Amino acid sequence: MKLGCFEINGTKRLGVFEDDRVIDLNAAYRSLLTEKGISNPHQVADTVIPSDMILFIEKNEISIPAAKETLDYVRDKDCHIEGCVRPVFQITFKASHRPPKIVCIGSSLASITPLFRLSS
Repeated sequence: MKLGCFEINGTKRLGVFEDDRVIDLNAAYRSLLTEKGISNPHQVADTVIPSDMILFIEKNEISIPAAKETLDYVRDKDCHIEGCVRPVFQITFKASHRPPKIVCIGSSLASITPLFRLSS
């Protein structure tokens, strides 16, 4: 499963990339839940397969099995689910997450060379 984030119509989404298409996991799972007759499919889909990569990873115990079930559902439908499967040329790739903090350390090469036993 090749996960990644993309943007469509100004909204960031989480998807699985296969060949030259992307499967919007949240939208496809919502379609699956609707077909099963689950009440509140939008709310359940947003909880189980969020559109945010970090939340998806944090909820891996429920998100990954649901994602696998969703992929099977999409493949059974031969990837013909409106609004769920798109060619990659229609999307904009996005970073999967923003790190909460970036730490940088400055030093001169001469001061760290002895640490790594490098000759200057």
